[in-house]
Amino acid sequence: MKVLVTGATGFLGQRTCEILKKDFNHLSGLGRNEKKGRELLNKGVHFLKADLTDYKKMESIVNGFDHIVHCGGLSSPWGKRKDFLEVNYKASSNLAQLAQKYKIKKFILISSPSVYHSSKDLLDIKESDPITTRPLNDYIESKIKAEKSVLENFPNAIILRPRAIIGPGDEAIFPRLIRANNKGRLRTIGKGNNLTDLTYIDNAVEAIRCALFSKDIANGQIFNISDGNPQKLWYIIDHVFNQLGLKRDPKLISYHFVYAYCFLSEIVHKFFLNNKEPVLTRYTCNLFAKSQTLNIKKAKKILGYQPKVNTMEGIEKFINSYKKS
Repeated sequence: MKVLVTGATGFLGQRTCEILKKDFNHLSGLGRNEKKGRELLNKGVHFLKADLTDYKKMESIVNGFDHIVHCGGLSSPWGKRKDFLEVNYKASSNLAQLAQKYKIKKFILISSPSVYHSSKDLLDIKESDPITTRPLNDYIESKIKAEKSVLENFPNAIILRPRAIIGPGDEAIFPRLIRANNKGRLRTIGKGNNLTDLTYIDNAVEAIRCALFSKDIANGQIFNISDGNPQKLWYIIDHVFNQLGLKRDPKLISYHFVYAYCFLSEIVHKFFLNNKEPVLTRYTCNLFAKSQTLNIKKAKKILGYQPKVNTMEGIEKFINSYKKS
């Protein structure tokens, strides 16, 4: 079977290629980063350089594959709305249309639990729970539109919503927190007892593998993915910092004050500072201060998904890797 993995030079896509290449006769990774593409080639993965937004190029590539794992996209709390819609929504929609046209057997879209995002604590979220009707940023809006369009154009698509992917090679979560702390910009927002789910990178890939080998009952369905053992976010952050020999200001700062500051900051940056990314947005404020945990029973029952690495083991793997880098 021939499998195409988009976003193959990104964190999840690259690891997906590395792990799943042994399961398939022909696995190709698609991306734009030639350096990381060469790394994939050295590991026995066929690399294709292409831009997801290039419809004609993607059509020439899609024809001939059996399965598509769509990891590619633009992930950021801030940016241009046009870019988010072009990369996350339109490119996903086009890819789903092409998958339907060329009779792809499995189309797996990697989405995000940010579609549930709220300024309130959300615990044990199920896939049947409502998604937000007032997205706080363009990223969330683009993900909501992408999910809807993909299911419209490829009704048998499987959508995965992995929560906060971590592990060796992570450049988005803990490295960003470390940089913020080094600049004195990381303090506990709120009471500091909020719960969060994380997903170790290999667990996310395991969910993809399960989706690829799933029975027809999984077609057209959405699945929450995480390690399945929620942790106190600020305990995790402080544990990582302690293990890396880093100090952090332990003072608490009011959630309402920070949220109001972020609201004003976003307006200033968008309209008066050429859309430059603020230090903190309302979205990231909520991520730091509010609980969000996922119910993954559906993925376990229908996909047969079982996390192979628990969160604290995954944290240690990241710490050891970061120390060596």
